[in-house]
Amino acid sequence: MAACGQLKDIILNNKAVTILSIVLFAFVISTIALAGSNQRKKNAIRQCEADLINSKKPQCLVNITSDLPDREPVYLRIANGLNELWYPEGPLLEWTRSSLDFSLLCAGTGNTVLDGANDLASGQCGSDGKFKIGDKSYEAKDLTCKSEVDGDFQNLGTCAEGRGISYQLGFKTVFGNRFITYFDACFHSDTQSLLYTKHIIPSGAQQTTVTVDNAVWKKGDLVPDFDAIYKQADQKTRLTALLGSEEEANKYLIQDVQYLSKGHMTPKGDGVFRSWKRASFFYMNAVPQWKTVNEGNWNEVEKLSRWISAVLKEDLDSYQGSGVEVMTLPDKDKKQQPLSLADKVAQVPLWHWKIIKSTKLDAGIAFVTLNNPFVAKLDDLRPPCLKNICTKTGWAKAEFTNFTQGYTQCCDPNEILRFVPHAPYEAMVRNVLTSGMVMDSGAEALARGLKLALLMVIVLVFR
Repeated sequence: MAACGQLKDIILNNKAVTILSIVLFAFVISTIALAGSNQRKKNAIRQCEADLINSKKPQCLVNITSDLPDREPVYLRIANGLNELWYPEGPLLEWTRSSLDFSLLCAGTGNTVLDGANDLASGQCGSDGKFKIGDKSYEAKDLTCKSEVDGDFQNLGTCAEGRGISYQLGFKTVFGNRFITYFDACFHSDTQSLLYTKHIIPSGAQQTTVTVDNAVWKKGDLVPDFDAIYKQADQKTRLTALLGSEEEANKYLIQDVQYLSKGHMTPKGDGVFRSWKRASFFYMNAVPQWKTVNEGNWNEVEKLSRWISAVLKEDLDSYQGSGVEVMTLPDKDKKQQPLSLADKVAQVPLWHWKIIKSTKLDAGIAFVTLNNPFVAKLDDLRPPCLKNICTKTGWAKAEFTNFTQGYTQCCDPNEILRFVPHAPYEAMVRNVLTSGMVMDSGAEALARGLKLALLMVIVLVFR
């Protein structure tokens, strides 16, 4: 029955209606089957019902929060014969049929999958719900690496029309001789400052709660000693020199309360696995960001982006970076001094921007956050976009107007591309994403799924 296959696709692609649709469909179809006189039709209908129910029952499951060991491997899906990161749609990795191939990667020098000899191993979901690696079967909690997975990088040349160096951050497989990319970064070669990063926000990111407490920042092939210049003592020395006195520096630096933190651009929180989170700890992914801004409205923007992805049930493209202007502070003679953590290195951006884009809707929204918690109004400060459209688009939040937490406004993503020369043009959108569009998209999927499910029942009744 071709119609059965169509209904199956509808249900599987709209998880919000899965349970209701299957229960309704199973009830009506069972009634029809019991009342029908045509044995062939009854058998076909019952087979369709069984296929629908069984197709939604996962053969193998991995609960990302509770089933993964501390030394978890990187789970890879095989697409067109190549391994790629597996982006979960929720808190589970699901195999809907047995014999579905996947790969495990334990990246890092000397690291191996289980007690094997290689950093990469192929696996299958077994009919018993366990995972088959070689000739052995394992529970999810037993699929472990010899040591913690180590993130890596590769230099791809230039980006932003020659303004920066292009990096891929992710995981390198020696056995497979490939690089598995998690996110991309564009880093200014002269000022050793981040221009932008881009990654995918998984629709399941909001539903996972794994944490990492021992991640270490790495500089890759960058030259400056970032570990040193980010230290609070070094920042005090630097600001004292820039502003002309320790008294001036103390106006802005408060031990463990207010200082320039290592601000992730691709957020640690978007990584659904521990290995992904650790891979975000490269200085190619950090900007000097005031602590109250980092933990304030920039964090709110990141959480809001994950929420949008979850409601749309779509993996969203995310682009984020630094504006053109460098933050300044007045020295003892009231002259504005541009801030950097070292001489012409690690400039402190005045603005951060973030664009999230739905490819299905060809729509996006941009957020810009002021990285200056010491002002109480914008005055002559100009965001890298023309209008604040937070209220108009439904994304307004009361805390966005708090300057200590990082004043934030919403913008048309295309305006960011206009005012920030290094922002990538692939972030361009046709439409501005509103909160109404996000909610309508979920509601439309629900209504469409229920309507087509009921139409299918009617078709089967009158065949």
